[in-house]
Amino acid sequence: MTFCPICKKPIQCGPPPTLHNQRFRIIRKLIKPLWDEYFETCTKEQKKELKKKIRDRSTELKIPQRDILTLLNKKENQLLRRNFIIDPIHQQFHEIKSASYIAEKLNELLSESEEKFTTKNVMLKKRGKNSLHVKYGRVISNEDNDSLDEPPGLDSKHKSYAKSIDFRFKIFGKTFVITHKFTKDPGGGQKDFAEDIRRFMLEANPSKLKNTIFLAIMDGSFNELQRKELILNQNGKNTFVIGIELLPHFLKHYET
Repeated sequence: MTFCPICKKPIQCGPPPTLHNQRFRIIRKLIKPLWDEYFETCTKEQKKELKKKIRDRSTELKIPQRDILTLLNKKENQLLRRNFIIDPIHQQFHEIKSASYIAEKLNELLSESEEKFTTKNVMLKKRGKNSLHVKYGRVISNEDNDSLDEPPGLDSKHKSYAKSIDFRFKIFGKTFVITHKFTKDPGGGQKDFAEDIRRFMLEANPSKLKNTIFLAIMDGSFNELQRKELILNQNGKNTFVIGIELLPHFLKHYET
């Protein structure tokens, strides 16, 4: 059961995407081939990163690079290869898989004649001019953010912070602007993600943008106390905090 901030009651939802398990399956698949085979499947940028990693370990441990490569090419050394492969988590894995889940659920709400959503047109790029943020209730670019810097010396508790947007799509005449946080572990990392969601809500709450809904999606092992505390930061009109599994039900409130 997942709490719906519009119905104001728990709703029976389907299961969320199992991001953590999917990541582990990919890792197990990546460490099986010998190093030379794995290396050949990588992009030019990835190969550059891997060469640097081997070079750094060689310098750090005073082990010749050729010896490290020999060890990596032994079938039984899967554990060693695990320390050198590129972890999917560093390739926007959570964002890509979540965008795919969102696109799938959006398409289930469309008629056959409507253009379908894809992972690419749901997920936003995080670098350069295409990167978007929420600040002062506005959706802004990197350039806008630079021009909106607060005066120096302002108390950080009252300073406005631009919070990044992960997903954006339009359906039922509304534009949905989303930040997404996934966590698998309790502790400091979870608290940091919770603080990011709180800040996103604070920046989005003043928005007067027409037909725009701001969503903070909490995914993974956030505890229930944190969920309840963060829901208090939404305004319940155009800003909401939800679990990703609630999204299909939540969007139906805007169906016309």
